[in-house]
Amino acid sequence: MIDRFSDIKLVFVASFFFFIFWGKGMAQNNFLILDPAFNRIYESRLINESDTFHSAIYPRILFLAPTKASSDSALLNGHFSKIRHQYIIQNPSKTIRITPILNSSFSLSTQDNNPYQAGGGIEMLSQWGDKFSVKAVWYGAKTQLNFADFLLADSIQMVPGEGEFNARLGNSFVYTNWMGYLSYNPAPYINFQLGKDKNFWGDGYRSLLLSDNTASYPFLKATVAVGKLQYIILYQMMRDFDSQLYSYPNENKYATSHFLSLNLGRRFNINLFETVVWRNQLDDDGIRGFDYNYLNPVIFFRPIEHSVGSPDNVLIGGGGRIRWFKSIHTYAQLILDEFKLKEYQNNQGWWGNKFGYQLGIKWYNAFGLKNFFLLAEYNTVRPYTYSHVTSMENYGQMHQALAHPLGANFKEIIFDMQYQYRSWVFSGYISSAKFGLDKDSTNFGQNIYRSYNDNPQQFGNTVLQGELTLLQKAEFKVSYIINPVVHWQVETGVHWQTYQNTTSNWQELYWFVGMKTLF
Repeated sequence: MIDRFSDIKLVFVASFFFFIFWGKGMAQNNFLILDPAFNRIYESRLINESDTFHSAIYPRILFLAPTKASSDSALLNGHFSKIRHQYIIQNPSKTIRITPILNSSFSLSTQDNNPYQAGGGIEMLSQWGDKFSVKAVWYGAKTQLNFADFLLADSIQMVPGEGEFNARLGNSFVYTNWMGYLSYNPAPYINFQLGKDKNFWGDGYRSLLLSDNTASYPFLKATVAVGKLQYIILYQMMRDFDSQLYSYPNENKYATSHFLSLNLGRRFNINLFETVVWRNQLDDDGIRGFDYNYLNPVIFFRPIEHSVGSPDNVLIGGGGRIRWFKSIHTYAQLILDEFKLKEYQNNQGWWGNKFGYQLGIKWYNAFGLKNFFLLAEYNTVRPYTYSHVTSMENYGQMHQALAHPLGANFKEIIFDMQYQYRSWVFSGYISSAKFGLDKDSTNFGQNIYRSYNDNPQQFGNTVLQGELTLLQKAEFKVSYIINPVVHWQVETGVHWQTYQNTTSNWQELYWFVGMKTLF
């Protein structure tokens, strides 16, 4: 206990003085951070101002946003606009900013372990003219996770969302990580990005297409924005373990994804998605590497997959958004892993009809109150979706799902709210999910890391089959933004969750307080 408090106190005190005396400048970042709270305020200002803003693409590319909304003063609330700017280097051709990173918190829990985190790092951001920008981030932490995340980390031997840990000290984990990018704009409507980070495609709280649930991964991304259309080509290099060889070390797997977003005026958006995942190693004697068949930026994967006789995993999907009034938006997503219309019409629960969908509604400035945001969302995915013959072709990365955290074979409803008044942010979240776990070693389709060839029956498969499990969560949090330019804030709140099925029944309630920066 003494070591835990010493770690947290040291980081808190050092970071406090660092931030107080550090310059509060802001270099022009090409990409905005993925944090939902920050993006909601930004999104609410842009979504009704322009038919060239694409709300389903994260991180946002700032230079593609409408001009009048992309300035510093538009990103920050009005009373922050007088913050002075200081840089390590600042001249018309280049800027360089170095900022400390802080992520420390302490909790009191009804479970035996009290979650805490003592972490920090450094961020370097550089802009060279109007074409090049570079971001580099290194950070690390010693953390004791909440009960649910600890069970997950113990199971997959990873820190959820971060990847492999460097050391385990009892119930605590020590990890380090890095992320960053090199960005190049050869023309006003084109951006190339080489880096290691996460991506999120969708208008919802969750995404059934591509989410930020996993650890960051190396990628090469090209974005083209022409008028009301935005098109993304994403080449990903990931690492995972082979589910058929549990002692096998993590090896490379690859994915190529396309995302096309089209605005039909300011009220309608439609988007299309496709991705293919393949393994690096074909067998004990052969290395496949990156498949150059998938470099074609306008390719349709399914025809090529058949033409080259490939065992790769292909998923397609899409979504859209409708603005009914000025501030109310409905949205949807559909993911298709495999689908046969004849089997669907037969309604016999064929295992190979693997798909899921999302329905949601957002209300910006709800009840006429500025910066008050409400969301309600429903997600469901059929059994065996996202899985494949082995985990090296499934839609996952570093032992976690690339789409929804629950994998497949679930139903979920989410309510989310946020209200910002000056420097204060009040947020709340409630979710309830039901899913069917494996039972008696039988694969019922929730775990995407099991082979879909292990399915016990061809027909009669339904959502929630298997060990019916209920997972509920609720959180209320109050944050105070100390310095919005480097997203430095303090926060406190309460978190509750419960987990119930026939073999396990537990709940956890904890109060937390923390200080962090977003990057």
